[in-house]
Amino acid sequence: MKRIMQYCMACIVLAGTLSSCSRQEEPQYAPDGDEVLFQGLVKNSNMVSRSSDFNEKDFVLINSSTDAHFGDIRICSNASGTDEIAEYEPADAWQGRLSALNTPLKWSKGTDVDYTFYACTYPSGPEGSDGGVGGVTMDDVNSMQGWVTFGTQKKTDLEHFIVAKEGPLKYAENGSYVKLLFYRPVAKIQIESVTHFDAAGSQTPIKKCKIDFPNLYRTARFDAAKKDRTDVKDVWLQPGEDPQLDLSWEWDVSAAGAKASDYVLYVHPFSFGSDDADGGQPDPTQPGYFRITATIKDTENKDTEKVYFASLAGLKNITELKAGQFMKMQIAVQDG
Repeated sequence: MKRIMQYCMACIVLAGTLSSCSRQEEPQYAPDGDEVLFQGLVKNSNMVSRSSDFNEKDFVLINSSTDAHFGDIRICSNASGTDEIAEYEPADAWQGRLSALNTPLKWSKGTDVDYTFYACTYPSGPEGSDGGVGGVTMDDVNSMQGWVTFGTQKKTDLEHFIVAKEGPLKYAENGSYVKLLFYRPVAKIQIESVTHFDAAGSQTPIKKCKIDFPNLYRTARFDAAKKDRTDVKDVWLQPGEDPQLDLSWEWDVSAAGAKASDYVLYVHPFSFGSDDADGGQPDPTQPGYFRITATIKDTENKDTEKVYFASLAGLKNITELKAGQFMKMQIAVQDG
């Protein structure tokens, strides 16, 4: 099989939104003793061009959708510099209430103590053939910190990775109820289609290809109880001296019944970088730079492996993909 390097490529960003579920309601159950009563709501993902201003109407009850399974939720209560951690789960059909799996967190009612609550889920995909597991792996010692391995939903289940921070709160002013507003700290990319144009202008859909982002994180560390953050979603820790880069994406809609939504890529939030080109070609050092490798039929109907280069840098009105945002793309690759 021949391997040919090509450079011309077009990228189109599409506007889109995710469907929402039923709306939140204030919990009606009665408080019992000094237990902290949690209600969980999840922020819907926004399309990349949409404003990120706070709007509580964008949140839905954590247990209001039958196809959203967030799993166990780890909650940390910080009061007077002391952390207490407990495990919770969404209570079935109960207005977003979270139910403790072990000893619940409690208030000190007779004191004037400030409480701050941190929370996260820790979903993961199945173990791969190489023994690795995508998604979230929590530390054994510091149980609010962990690693995220990025990739497709099938391999990582990162659609259900959510974090929250609420506080500081005083029991005397707040009462027993704490509403946790969960956000997705990751971003995602969905490719709707890939189309090949040959030198004569004929076009052929590509159903299977490999996409490499050499400058995006493959893994990253986070701290769900991070104190110094720019917003709730800012749980990421600074990479060490040897960051784990080079994120690969096996995009394959060739099988019967396969859908583009099955192959969404979950990524660390990133800025696309400068659109300055080297000799008219995309700058390979920029975060938004990527390569597509696909098998194309040549003029003799023989399979030829071709590599196309492109970059998200320079897209009109879009310079970054923030936490909780997603983008959809249609890609055209063209032989020069």
